[in-house]
Amino acid sequence: MTLILGTTILSIPAWVFWLIVLIVAGIIEVVTVNMVSIWFAVGALVSLLLDIHNLSLVLQIVAFFLVSILCFLIFILLVRPRFSASTEGIVPTNADRIIGQKGVVVKEIKPLENTGQILVMGQLWSAGSQEDKVIAIGTIVEVVEISGVRAIVKLFTENSEHVL
Repeated sequence: MTLILGTTILSIPAWVFWLIVLIVAGIIEVVTVNMVSIWFAVGALVSLLLDIHNLSLVLQIVAFFLVSILCFLIFILLVRPRFSASTEGIVPTNADRIIGQKGVVVKEIKPLENTGQILVMGQLWSAGSQEDKVIAIGTIVEVVEISGVRAIVKLFTENSEHVL
């Protein structure tokens, strides 16, 4: 144990310094929402292990920075794109499955009054007209988009192959 205590940083044993960095980085990581300091915790852990094996202080410091930077780059280049690509700007709801489907107007669609309903795929949806035209009850329409909780529709043309 006397060999471990031989190296000092800021007048404290190096292993204590790396342990403090590890604990502080870990606490910061736990109390923040985003990944902020996990790479420094990993770098400090590696440096702590190097000090326990009585390797030089210069090697410990270099390892701390290299491991921290490497962990950061791995996260930025490999991990984050996999998570952000699937969630960026879109909240999956399965509602988009009705896009392109045809339905029937069950409550007259009146754009000026912001009213109207359609029955599509067995579900009742609030609806609006893409062309801002009144669409009568019983008219067959095609869903072109979802806007919030409303299906935006247009008059159905025979080119579509979808069924109710």
